Amino acid sequence: MATGPEHYAAAERCIAIAEQDDCSPGDADAFLNEAKVHATLALVAATVSDGRMNDATRAAWREVIGD
Repeated sequence: MATGPEHYAAAERCIAIAEQDDCSPGDADAFLNEAKVHATLALVAATVSDGRMNDATRAAWREVIGD
């Protein structure tokens, strides 16, 4: 099972692939749909752990969002 930061990173990867010039429209749609799922799961993870993140989790979020 992926963590919130892992889902966030996966969403960013899917979006980057969908934006490539050689990605077909059908593939781009599939990657963007996958990105939506990962982004939603990342949001859920962040919401559920609001205010209760341990240092390792907080560091993982900061790393993935570039903070």
